[in-house]
Amino acid sequence: MRIMLQSVAGTVAALALQTGAALSLSKDQISAYDFNKNGLIEKGGEADGLLADPGLITEQKTLVYFGVQEKPAGVSVAAIAAANRAGCNVDRRFRLRSGLSDFSVTAPNLDAGALSGATFSYSHDGLTQQDSWTAKGALFWVLGDPCAGEIEDRSGAYVSRYGFAPFLEFNGSEVANTPMSSRLRAGVLAEFQVVNSALFPIQIFHVAPYAMTDFDGDANIIGLNASWTPYDLGLLLNGRVGDGFWWQFNMVADFRDVRDGGQTGLTTGTDQGWVGANLGATYSFRPKDTNGFYTSLSLSAFYDVLNSDSAEHLTVKAGAFLNTKRTSALEIVHRRGTHYSNLTKEELTTVSLALKF
Repeated sequence: MRIMLQSVAGTVAALALQTGAALSLSKDQISAYDFNKNGLIEKGGEADGLLADPGLITEQKTLVYFGVQEKPAGVSVAAIAAANRAGCNVDRRFRLRSGLSDFSVTAPNLDAGALSGATFSYSHDGLTQQDSWTAKGALFWVLGDPCAGEIEDRSGAYVSRYGFAPFLEFNGSEVANTPMSSRLRAGVLAEFQVVNSALFPIQIFHVAPYAMTDFDGDANIIGLNASWTPYDLGLLLNGRVGDGFWWQFNMVADFRDVRDGGQTGLTTGTDQGWVGANLGATYSFRPKDTNGFYTSLSLSAFYDVLNSDSAEHLTVKAGAFLNTKRTSALEIVHRRGTHYSNLTKEELTTVSLALKF
């Protein structure tokens, strides 16, 4: 594990050094791509043409690419011209999401069409005086700003942004006053955003060393999680402009040393090396006079390369947004199968309050 962490640190340092100096496009130069002269760069020919301009600096390119997704009406020409390192300032450092895999340091609003928020539920049986509850989510604290600086050579793929965020991930439940399996994981997420590759317009890489225990503090586990998520709005891959349908796909590797499994569901004294993928589909829509709705289906399939074991898990979700900013929702979720994170077989349906910020 020590060797792996040293290798990760070396990779982080090497990527962080890929910075240089460049001049940004001026407002007049950007306006040349505003074909209808409405002061906005819109999805389609305007955005595609501007993104292909070699003079567009990293911060401007990122603003255009993700801006047309988050603002279907278009991104202001003036805002693009003004984009620089100051435009990379983090507007909110404290973030709440559903888990480590559902957060991006460099592009935190990618999941605006569906709520990847922490979920909480509680019930009380008045006849038996028994309580049941579930809590699942992750807290992040974003460090610094996500800009990698200006890049001199943009002829090929390059690191456009990077960021770091300590995190605390939690997942546990209690049924009829009986504690079930629980996990409490703390670590540091390092994220690198790569643009201009031949395969995908934008790719996001995660590396996260962590330590894990259970809610009682009995478990002792250390590990390293890494993931790769590609983005292509044209293919509706991991995002789209406005409401509608899109696919989700990413690949994950999670290696861990289970010194004491505690109440996590993991076996004490084992080394595990899980490699697999998450595949899903989401559809969001907003009927008139509503905040909108969403439904999703996701499948995770993982293989333990150290122990020749496998784990498959299905999640079906439907939710109704509770506010216009889509930061809260009422969800009904059905989960079935065995997830690699706890190796506990489940088949349950829950109604929960989901929150993100």
